[in-house]
Amino acid sequence: MIWQDLAFATGSGFFVASLLPLIRSRDASVPRLTSVPTAFFIAVFAVAHASIGFYWAASTEALGSIAWWWIAWRKATNARA
Repeated sequence: MIWQDLAFATGSGFFVASLLPLIRSRDASVPRLTSVPTAFFIAVFAVAHASIGFYWAASTEALGSIAWWWIAWRKATNARA
């Protein structure tokens, strides 16, 4: 493993962990215009990192994308703000 893979994986893992309070909250909502593009582009980043052999980063980014898709499905509103 090279250090760049570990750096991206650590950062992505931190972002996934920081989503847990949002996921667990019963009252939280996120605009769909935020959650869907975020989920999509994190998935793109995961594919890009996997294509260059950064498998740890790709794995944590895939988890982040899954978390954002779940947020988009369960917590998203159509509000524009």
